[in-house]
Amino acid sequence: MLITPSHCRQVSIIETRQDILNNEGALKKLALNKEVYETTQYLLVGNEKQGFAILEVKKEDARKLFQRIIKVNVLALASESTLIVDSNVDVLNPNQLVPLALKTYQRSGKKATVVLGKYSHVSFVLVKGEPQLDKIEVVDVVPPRPAKLVTMIKDAMKVGLINKTVDIEVREIDLIELAKKIIDKGAEVIIFPCKSSGITAQSVGAEVFFLDKGILPVLEKGYKRLGLVGCDVSFAVLQHLLGRNFDRSKIIFEQICPRKAVPNKLPFITKCCKLREGYKTILKGETLGVIVPWGARLKEVSGALNWLLHEMAEKAKNLDVPL
Repeated sequence: MLITPSHCRQVSIIETRQDILNNEGALKKLALNKEVYETTQYLLVGNEKQGFAILEVKKEDARKLFQRIIKVNVLALASESTLIVDSNVDVLNPNQLVPLALKTYQRSGKKATVVLGKYSHVSFVLVKGEPQLDKIEVVDVVPPRPAKLVTMIKDAMKVGLINKTVDIEVREIDLIELAKKIIDKGAEVIIFPCKSSGITAQSVGAEVFFLDKGILPVLEKGYKRLGLVGCDVSFAVLQHLLGRNFDRSKIIFEQICPRKAVPNKLPFITKCCKLREGYKTILKGETLGVIVPWGARLKEVSGALNWLLHEMAEKAKNLDVPL
């Protein structure tokens, strides 16, 4: 488990004598009844030379700009923390802060890492128990490789749009492998919903066509067995385009919709062409997931993933002991 402030405004710094930085009782006495700014949830006690002890505080329930501390929990003594000063690190981006802290933890063995980063903003990461990241499953089609949804999630993390660091497990639905499976069943030609990089006649082993380009060439060549690698919408489009020539018995169909893929036990994010914008939550059995449109924008992907991570965090809260 990792403990880290959601924003650096939750962290205040107190400078004090070096001799109390590794004394839990003295640290509590120092902080108790002290007035702190209303946003403060954590205190860093010390300085750059001496290092920092980390305290979690509970304040009086009062609507005041400065509020009195009524309870203190010492998360780490100064001897249990490492200070890193790096103006290239944006501590507001957990996907910069957390990986740095985990590397520091693995190297030093100290459970806390305090980072003084870009714009002199300060934050920390505390390892409690096993340093495991939240894990989600990304279900998407390939090619392209890496899957588009995976690339978008990593892009969103890089620019700080994702509120937590997350470990991604990818489940690929391989369009080319499905096409080869259809060919083995007797399909003479393979039809895909739309053109994707990496899909060629050579890679598939048969002539390929794309629904968004029309199917007149398919009709002109008089194929007897058609293979469709697509979803329910693709099937309906093919039926419409074939019109009176549609014969279900002559079509070999392989479902590709990631939404219909049976989820593992991990929370998941996937996409569906029936969703036009935004994101939609889904529950498959006891597995929580979220769906974005097939042509999702970065803000839709980041919004969906942040919602999923929030729900995972709320569930985890019930397993932890409050201050």
